Amino acid sequence: MPIPFYKPSEAPEAVFQGQVFPLAHANPFSQFLYTWITPLLKVGYSRPLQIEDLWSLDDESKCLTHAKRLQDHFMRRMPPSRRIKDEAKNTIEDQVVNAATEKPDVSPSEKKTHNKHLKLGEPDPEHIKLYGAKKAQKIAYDKLAIEDGREYDMSLWYSIYHSVWPQYWSAVAICTTAQALRVTAPLVTKQLLEYLTTAHSYYTSSKNGGSPPLGIPKSAGYGIGLAMALFVKQFLASLLAFKGDQIQSLMGSEMKNAMVDLVARKSMKLSGKSRNEMNNGRLFTLVSSDCMIVGWTLGGLASLIVDPITLIAGIALLIYNLGYSALVGVAVLAVAAPAQGWFVKLFYNYSDQKEQYTDTRVRLLTEILNNVRAVKLYAYERFFGDKVADIRREELKKIFGYNSHRIQTILYYDRILVLDQGRLKEFDTPLNLFDQKGSIFRSLCDTKHIQREDIIKIKEQS
Repeated sequence: MPIPFYKPSEAPEAVFQGQVFPLAHANPFSQFLYTWITPLLKVGYSRPLQIEDLWSLDDESKCLTHAKRLQDHFMRRMPPSRRIKDEAKNTIEDQVVNAATEKPDVSPSEKKTHNKHLKLGEPDPEHIKLYGAKKAQKIAYDKLAIEDGREYDMSLWYSIYHSVWPQYWSAVAICTTAQALRVTAPLVTKQLLEYLTTAHSYYTSSKNGGSPPLGIPKSAGYGIGLAMALFVKQFLASLLAFKGDQIQSLMGSEMKNAMVDLVARKSMKLSGKSRNEMNNGRLFTLVSSDCMIVGWTLGGLASLIVDPITLIAGIALLIYNLGYSALVGVAVLAVAAPAQGWFVKLFYNYSDQKEQYTDTRVRLLTEILNNVRAVKLYAYERFFGDKVADIRREELKKIFGYNSHRIQTILYYDRILVLDQGRLKEFDTPLNLFDQKGSIFRSLCDTKHIQREDIIKIKEQS
């Protein structure tokens, strides 16, 4: 929709070419209100944007910088025998040029002998004697390495945290402030309602010639101040919440792109043995699925700290406003929490098992296709066919359990049942109920400051 009486002249070509991305140099006011993007919006309003019109990224915002930072933190958590020897090659172009001439690097951990009688994930008895059962189990699952008396956890998540901890804690602080403003907003609403009730009672009693039962109200400026304070709290809460979400989304995007860069760089220098295990399908899964999951997780990681604080503060304010009667709702919440936690754990277990069976089936099919001549020569079609069918059968069982829990979650969030005297009165979606101004659901959403975008977000996440 065009803006009335605003017809700017067409901007010149490549208007921002060669200029650095202005976000890093914008003042805090511009960063919170996103006014730094106004010049680009003006150009886009005057004519269609082209690739030459965009700003150039500074060194701190480039994918190579984030990948180098993540790699440095990860290498510090790796044992010396498994660290990258040549760190001078930082770009994918260098890896492509040198992939044909570079010999695969074999670390000492690959040279050492392994007990062939041990199953995958089974701890070594020698490690149990030296380090204990827990550490031996971590060593068996390649989650811990001990060299020269030092322990290395080889944790990717800790490496990611040390790479983005300033952004993470700034997002936590901003989101906590936003939630504090939202949670304490009903206190201002309560004061405003008490003021309006007192003023109305005083006006009615004065009109009828009686004495005011609730006393003399404060001046009108007090009520106007409460209304303005409520508006400012809601405005600042929304502004801070969106800013916190933006920081988290940017943090997840940076780490996702950094991991994609590292995976692509590592794929250029795999040894022959490693290429058989880390085939193109697994590399594609790493880039398309695993890196996306990491970015999506970082996009909401601040809720691990913000949500418990919000829950405790909300329960405390509820008890303060309603008294001991609010403990009934707290008791219901406490009773329902273990069951909900068990369902979430079961949901993630099904998801994890489904992925394991899928990876096993894909690896087996890849091996069969790569050796299809031998399979046909020795008539192994029935043997491998039954093996693939068994794996697929178990995979479908896990998919059925996974989808069952997912459908239950969707039905819980997507449908609302309203009972009237034991009978079904209303069966509708939350969005339709939210759009109805006089519905009870809309009143509850207004009381809890829930917006339409929040309901859409819950539905998409479910």
